[in-house]
This record gives sequence, C-alpha cells and structure tokens, in this order.
Amino acid sequence: MPGEAVNFVARQVQMPAGELDAYEWSGRTVEYHRAQIRGHLGFASAVSRMRTSWPAGSPSTSRARSGGRSRYG
Repeated sequence: MPGEAVNFVARQVQMPAGELDAYEWSGRTVEYHRAQIRGHLGFASAVSRMRTSWPAGSPSTSRARSGGRSRYG
C-alpha cells in the first residue's frame, strides 16, 4: 500500500502507521473485519448478494451447486 494511504488509514483509526505492518492480511481475522466494514457501510459480498437475488432452482444457482455443470449447457 502506498505510504500516503497507510498514513491516511492510520490517522482514521488513530494508531501508528507502523502497526499496519503487523496486521494479518489473510485468514479469518481479515475476513471478519471485511464483513464488519461491509455491514457498517451497507454493502454485501458478491456471494451473499447472489444467494439472495437468484431464485432457488434457477439455472445459475443449479450450475453453481453442480460444480459448473448445468442441464442448460
């Protein structure tokens, strides 16, 4: 991340910029933090949007559950 962006984020969360290096950028913690941020901002992940927007049994959801194979081609 560019230094200017790191400094901006550090100021927003009121912590030293150097501590961002110690943050675990993979795994369950970052996924949890991303979900918190999305929830706070009113966004949903693409997967959760797809689960709620496609009718059950539609070709797209059937294909996703069958590993990409669908009776529709």
